[in-house]
Amino acid sequence: EKNNIKTPDGVIGLQFSGKISDSVLLEILRHIPENKTTEIVMHPGYESLTLRKNLPWAYSVFNWDMERNALLSPRLKEYIELNNIQLVGFTEL
Repeated sequence: EKNNIKTPDGVIGLQFSGKISDSVLLEILRHIPENKTTEIVMHPGYESLTLRKNLPWAYSVFNWDMERNALLSPRLKEYIELNNIQLVGFTEL
C-alpha cells in the first residue's frame, strides 16, 4: 500500500492470459502463498469476431470461452471450498 492505494500482494496469470483452462487455474491456485492476496489476470467472456478482427495483436489467441468456463468449473468451486480460499475484490483489500 503506497499513498493509500491498496494493491494485492501479487499478480499471476499474465503469461497465460487468454489461455487459462480450469486445470491451469487450479495449478495457479496451488502456487499462491498462504495468507497472501493475489490478483489472477483473466479475460473471461464470449467469443467476439469483431474484437478478433479489429484488435488482432491483442485478441488473436484469446479464448474467452475457456476462461469463462474455468471460472464456472465445479472443480474450481470444490477446490476453493476445500482449501478455505477467500475470494475478495479490491474494495476488500
